[in-house]
Amino acid sequence: MNLPVMPSFYRSLSFDSAGTQMFVYAFYSGGAKLIEMTKLNQFTYDFVREITFPAGFTSTNGRISNDGLTFYLSMTPVTSLSNLGRMERASPFDTFNVSTPDYS
Repeated sequence: MNLPVMPSFYRSLSFDSAGTQMFVYAFYSGGAKLIEMTKLNQFTYDFVREITFPAGFTSTNGRISNDGLTFYLSMTPVTSLSNLGRMERASPFDTFNVSTPDYS
């Protein structure tokens, strides 16, 4: 994988229905980051972007929806218990909207 900085470990892989996008949680000494990658060939994925979590929250696992427009994830306020949240996007080529996460 081609990442700007190599993490300590990965977990919680999620692929879109076509297998062309991969979402992976990368764990660094400062916490977890959600990374979006795109498939280059059978064995290689390339870094697209880091998907930020809403302010005041962290997350350690999640999954992309079948249509690729919603990402369901655990949402943990830094001062409270975990919630299930979701972030949506208009198309699979857009990034997820972190300004209006839904926690219901």
